[in-house]
Amino acid sequence: MQNGNESRVSDRRVDWLCLLFLLAVNTFYYRRILFLGEIPEGNDLQYQYFAWKNFFISSLKEGIFPFWNPYIFSGSPVIHEILAACFYPFDYLFLILPIPWGFGLSYWFHLTLGGFLFYWLAGQFIDLKPARLLAATAYMLSAPVLTRMGEGVPTMNQTYALTPLFFIVGKFLYENPSLRWLGCFSWVCALFVYAGHPQIPFMAVQLFAAYLLYRTVADYRGGRASGEFLRAYLFLLLGGFLGLAIAAPQAFPFLEYASFSATRAGGAKYMFAAEGSLPPTHLITSVIP
Repeated sequence: MQNGNESRVSDRRVDWLCLLFLLAVNTFYYRRILFLGEIPEGNDLQYQYFAWKNFFISSLKEGIFPFWNPYIFSGSPVIHEILAACFYPFDYLFLILPIPWGFGLSYWFHLTLGGFLFYWLAGQFIDLKPARLLAATAYMLSAPVLTRMGEGVPTMNQTYALTPLFFIVGKFLYENPSLRWLGCFSWVCALFVYAGHPQIPFMAVQLFAAYLLYRTVADYRGGRASGEFLRAYLFLLLGGFLGLAIAAPQAFPFLEYASFSATRAGGAKYMFAAEGSLPPTHLITSVIP
């Protein structure tokens, strides 16, 4: 028994050392922002996200929750624009932080969080600590994550950080359908939407569905009862619907707003709408940079 306890303590120490390594790597990467006062760059950040956040936070400080932005053309909805992430909890730190420095802190925090969560996710499939650490480091410093920071797209970094958590909690709910994990999954799904970049949750749901298909086949061959499959899938569907209900203040206005876009309303030709999209021949870049 003593050896077993000592082994668990040793494993936890290794886990803490791995997390400390991820924190140190990310802090070094953002040293100029954290310690030298530099601010993030990127056209989208400077000309789009900063304006949104400045208008939203300034309005809140005046005691106004802004539903309408009168400064864009003849006016534009605010909460309908999901990229503005008006309900994302972390963004309310901008009420006490200077907005440029707040974006830098958000980058650092979410990159670190993504590394920590991916280390946890990797632990669901890999026992070796060095392999888990390598997987987390590769995710945290991957090209899709870092290049979007260079472009200045904070909402994408927020959703990247939460993606491992979506898979972790979804996996736990599939394996152990219970009210506790149902509640956790619902809130994670809602937070995933509130983070403000719908493309990533959309793709994550598809990847998670593929994982569920694989697990269903493997578990069926392993003798899992049909009733357990039904319970697991019902809990997952219910969790998704509850998450959408929690995220309704953001999700439904966004869907209404999207219906008036050039592509959805039929005002754009296919070639124009598809410009910049990922062609099927480049799907391999989803797994290989």
